[in-house]
Amino acid sequence: APVEYRLYAVWTMFLIGAVFRAVLVSTLLRTRLLRGILIPASSLRRGLALALDAGYIGLFRMLRMVRNRIDVILVGILFVSAIPGLTVGPDEPRGIYAQAVRVIVIFHTFTLAFTTAIFPKLARLTQDRSQLQEARRSYRQAVDWQAWWSAPLAAGLFFYAGTVCGWFGPKYQLGMPELGITASTADVLRVLLIAVFLDCVGGTMGALMIGMMDMERRIPLLGLAIAGTSVTMNVILIPRYGLMGAAWSSVAAAAVEFVLKVFLVARIFGNPVPLLARIVPHSLVAAAMIWLLVLLGLRDHALLGVLAGALFYAVASLALGLTHPAIVAKLRAVSSRVLRR
Repeated sequence: APVEYRLYAVWTMFLIGAVFRAVLVSTLLRTRLLRGILIPASSLRRGLALALDAGYIGLFRMLRMVRNRIDVILVGILFVSAIPGLTVGPDEPRGIYAQAVRVIVIFHTFTLAFTTAIFPKLARLTQDRSQLQEARRSYRQAVDWQAWWSAPLAAGLFFYAGTVCGWFGPKYQLGMPELGITASTADVLRVLLIAVFLDCVGGTMGALMIGMMDMERRIPLLGLAIAGTSVTMNVILIPRYGLMGAAWSSVAAAAVEFVLKVFLVARIFGNPVPLLARIVPHSLVAAAMIWLLVLLGLRDHALLGVLAGALFYAVASLALGLTHPAIVAKLRAVSSRVLRR
């Protein structure tokens, strides 16, 4: 499409996708979940009641989105060139920073899909005190799963950040020092990976917290706290430290959110340390994976490094009992069929 129509093309594709999803979801809901059930007639009063009922969680989601996106906006407004007297437009620093944000979207996508899938089960279990032990077990497995895939992916991206960002062009790999933009997309990405790892392992806590009935009206306060932290830190750090200030602001907001979630979830399960300690083995194996790649001299050989790192992490996880039982059972079934042949 011509350049002047590309934005409209993107918007049109989003609109088509939204309409398709709305039609598909409503059709599946009526045919599979609500078949044979008399659905009350829709009315403005019922619609407003539903909106108010979901408003607290909706407000929390909105404030959390502010936390996730405000740094990109403020970078373009508050960035100050490292070269005295040189004025830089908003597009250059925002573009370099936003490219790192686009790379970590993969973490948010996987985490959102997983927490959306597990939320109904956790919400149901936490409402019945007699099933608290089962809720604890499900929560432990969920944290294990999130740490199992996110730790090696974050470590690998951290190690190969320069290579990955080089695929987008020289300015993303090296920055733009001629404009006083000394940080590159790779530098920003390495810091943002800390924040996104906290988001991944804390995603299950968020699902559990939203399912707590007594938290429904107070959850916007959590959103306000993390959004306020993000805005405040960005305003303080971006003028002084540029793109890296925005990245560390994101880490600060993620850390505040993680700590608050830990305290809130501890109200259900008590001392959170034993559960959070399950993150440590995955992180240590991921660190050992990077150490191995350094020893093998694979920093400049991304493809071989990914293969070697994935093989090491898979074998180490299986040997140490860190792999999810469902995956282990599937591997055993496949190996049994292969051996029988």
